Amino acid sequence: MTGPMADQPPPGGETPTDPDRAVGSTVLEHTGPRADPIKASDISSLPELIEFAYGLKGKQVRVTRKVLEKVSGWLKDAEADSISSLATRLEELSASDPLLTVPPRLFVGLENAGAPHQLKLRVAQLFRHHLHNHPLFVPCPVSQSTAGAPGEVNEESDTGDVWLRRARIRAADISSGDIGRPETELKPLERDRLKTNAITTAALVFSVLEDWDNGRLVRGLSENLWIDSAAPLSANRIRVAIIETATAEALGGVCRVFEDVISDVARSAEQARAEAARAEERANNLLQRVALLDEEASRLRGTIAQQKEEIAALQGDISALQNRIETEKRDRIIDQSHHIDEYEILRTRIMRSLRKNIDLLADGLHAVRNQSYSVTEEFVERALESMSKELRQLDGEGGGQWS
Repeated sequence: MTGPMADQPPPGGETPTDPDRAVGSTVLEHTGPRADPIKASDISSLPELIEFAYGLKGKQVRVTRKVLEKVSGWLKDAEADSISSLATRLEELSASDPLLTVPPRLFVGLENAGAPHQLKLRVAQLFRHHLHNHPLFVPCPVSQSTAGAPGEVNEESDTGDVWLRRARIRAADISSGDIGRPETELKPLERDRLKTNAITTAALVFSVLEDWDNGRLVRGLSENLWIDSAAPLSANRIRVAIIETATAEALGGVCRVFEDVISDVARSAEQARAEAARAEERANNLLQRVALLDEEASRLRGTIAQQKEEIAALQGDISALQNRIETEKRDRIIDQSHHIDEYEILRTRIMRSLRKNIDLLADGLHAVRNQSYSVTEEFVERALESMSKELRQLDGEGGGQWS
């Protein structure tokens, strides 16, 4: 691991120059001590590494990469029973470390020595399993978490971020009995150290299990641990805090992370401004198009209104013409009826006149044949007079004048 946690003692712990004190306020007594404490150079297995770390009672874990490679090799050949017995032994050893001083020191030691990834992964899995039932980390039942208990987090997920929030929230109320020290009450300083060690341990465990980068590690610690120490300080107090609590390398790593965050925010802001400018330009173009469309729509509405008026006028003309046609139809029907009547009257009269004149002419022809010329002349004159009269009547009815 590189960055702010590489060489820095975990927050809440003592510096390596204080070999007789653990992270807590008093020297911790470990149960089941080895009769012959193992040396760092003699470590060849993971159980020995764990025993060595707890035997240091919270001091810095310093081992070489060569030793860690031997431990990593042991892992490849280790049987399941060995791992299971190691988990049991870890439970026994952790009873002597109620303030969780050892786990962050062990992880920092692994990072400092450049431990193989497989070894870091196995240790992270081991401590995740071990700490899962710790009062600061144990998940709540889903039914309880969904009930909305004040200050409780939702436990449906079990990610590193959830573990960090659990430790931050629960550390405020945890009692000494919860961590196996019912005989003495937790002091405020011890509670702060427990919270710091728990959050740091969870961050280191999940930075391995979930492959966190330095940015996510710093954000997790900032949001759940450092933020509680961000109360306003005087300029002198800030200088003292910076000098006493962190190495220059750690501060530089944290600064680089936040510089990256600021750069990302600046880039995002610049992209947002550019996008806003493009959006504004698109909006202006759309507004111009809307204005043109409104103008065109107004023109079309005027045209439509004019055409509607013309259509209404045409419909009025059509209606008037239809009425005239219907009137003309009725008049023609009446005229046709009158003409038929007049034709029948005229036909009857003409036929009567023709029959009469035919009879007169027939009588005149008979008289001619009998050489009665005087009688013939009478019949012919009567016939001519009748036909002339009919002709004059027809001419008068037709508006003409017979001559």
